[in-house]
Amino acid sequence: IVASSDGVHWVEPEGLSNPIEPQPPSTRYHNCDADMVYNAEYDAMMAYWNWADDQGGGVGAEVRLRISYDGVHWGVPVTYDETTRVWSKPTSDAERQVADGEDDFITAIASPDRYDMLSPTIVYDDFRDVFILWANNTGDVGYQNGQANFVEMRYSDDGITWGEPVRVNSFLGLDENGQQLAPWHQDVQYVPDLKEFVCISQCFAGRNPDGSVLHLTTSKDGVNWEQVGTKPLLSPGPDGSWDDFQIYRSSFYYEPGSSAGDGTMRVGIEDVGHSFALTLNEEFAIRNCQTLFLISHY
Repeated sequence: IVASSDGVHWVEPEGLSNPIEPQPPSTRYHNCDADMVYNAEYDAMMAYWNWADDQGGGVGAEVRLRISYDGVHWGVPVTYDETTRVWSKPTSDAERQVADGEDDFITAIASPDRYDMLSPTIVYDDFRDVFILWANNTGDVGYQNGQANFVEMRYSDDGITWGEPVRVNSFLGLDENGQQLAPWHQDVQYVPDLKEFVCISQCFAGRNPDGSVLHLTTSKDGVNWEQVGTKPLLSPGPDGSWDDFQIYRSSFYYEPGSSAGDGTMRVGIEDVGHSFALTLNEEFAIRNCQTLFLISHY
């Protein structure tokens, strides 16, 4: 976990010991695809990630969760009941504490498949008072699943217990060459200024994500999507550049501008941040903005 007041200069919050989740004890398992959402009602941050058992016939995958009230201590709230899976709202500073040991996390979702919840991205919809999660389903295959990939969404009242997945519609369209794009990793935010969900999707045309690019796709309801144009936001750089293999999982933060639709956004790509400017359908400009907390895996 690192924090920033300007989106450019990043530091560890004072007192924090990174990483907040230890590396798995064996290379059979891995952590990946972290995301974070702010819970305004509880004044807490909720950090999610994907955990997987890479061994075929193993225990599958999980979306795991650690919670923090201060950005320093991450774990399971002391007011959380593991039996009922109910997180009671704290009423005092003494209750705004978490158990933050190595095994202090919450399993939000468990699946027997290894790779059917890749890149979980979570949004709180304050109009409907519901948490929404999108993830890429590649079954038990993963990287070589190709065009069989598809995005699903789930709903939750509390961000802990989630409903069954629902497949979204038309998440991606065609690329500049008329080939169908398939999802790999995605980040979704709801942008009140635009009254829609906005997603930057790492995607590809072909059999696997080698050479993948970054596309923009939007939705009014989170279920029905429409890709913005056929030109990617970002493509891999020339041979020898830091991004010459593929544009990987990216994240962004949107900040409203002086008038409706004139917003700003910073996009972070894997381990290297990259800022750029463009206009989409002459509706709004994407420029630099700021974010507060960044969660990453390595």
